[in-house]
Amino acid sequence: MKNLFSILKRKKRRVPSARMNSRSVVSFLFWMGVLAILFITTQSYLRTAFLNEKVNGYQDSTEQELEKMVDEGFITSPAGEAYTEEFVKSFINIPVTEEERKKRSEDLSRYLAEGLTLQDIENNTNFKGERKLTSISLHERRGKGESAYYTYNVSYETLKTPPLLKKGEKKISVTPLAKKVMITVLVGTDGQNFNVIEQPYFSNVPNDTRLSAVKNGEDDSKKNLKQEDELKRFATQFFTSYTENTVSEMSYLMETPESLKDLYQYRGVENFKVYDSEKNTYLIKTLVLLEDGETGIVTKQPFSILVEKKQNKFYVKKLLHSIGG
Repeated sequence: MKNLFSILKRKKRRVPSARMNSRSVVSFLFWMGVLAILFITTQSYLRTAFLNEKVNGYQDSTEQELEKMVDEGFITSPAGEAYTEEFVKSFINIPVTEEERKKRSEDLSRYLAEGLTLQDIENNTNFKGERKLTSISLHERRGKGESAYYTYNVSYETLKTPPLLKKGEKKISVTPLAKKVMITVLVGTDGQNFNVIEQPYFSNVPNDTRLSAVKNGEDDSKKNLKQEDELKRFATQFFTSYTENTVSEMSYLMETPESLKDLYQYRGVENFKVYDSEKNTYLIKTLVLLEDGETGIVTKQPFSILVEKKQNKFYVKKLLHSIGG
């Protein structure tokens, strides 16, 4: 009996232990679930915030691009340019007769915005004669939003009508007065129509400027005259191959292969000069005569080539289409 009582007592003690273990597992799983939910919620929030920031950034960028397209679309609009050019033509041309001038005034008034009249722009009542446009070309256009400035180079001739001759007076020959100016017109749009919204203004044509041509910047006192003949022979072989071989075939002669096959034929070199570079390396600067096979026209094209000598053979390390490179 004593042994039986001991066994039952041990069994009773094991039951609470099993229950405690079960509760611990459930509690552990519960809190792990809570932590998992919190983690997933946090990650979801951060990801949403990140995506929102990205989307907002894209929206801002898209809006900016659209605004830019709208602005530039009007400025570069062929319709806006054509409209302004027609206005300038009508504005510059002033006919002789009153009937033709009346028609010109009616035509010009259709270009003008509300509140801007032809009387606000010009007064030619005292001008007796004719002004005639001889040439027009767009110089530049600039602007933003719903308006843009169009500037044109224009040339015109003005011919004044000579006064009536009195009896016995000799006829005076009148020579047309030629002038070349720039005219700038401010044009606005409502998205469908165009109008000149301010008085045009004239300005002087910029003075012609001449830039200096690209020159060989190497010091001629440092030319390598000893290697000149040998490298000229190589240049003749190289440029002959350059006009006869394919790009893949030129890879045996140059580091970055290129070719003028089927475009030109080699006809010689001019102003051929050789300079020392690094060890066994030479810089060649020359004009190469290339003939168009279809027309026979010969052009002189500039080249700077860096040549390296290996095992008694020359190899083009670098080729530039410029004498100043």
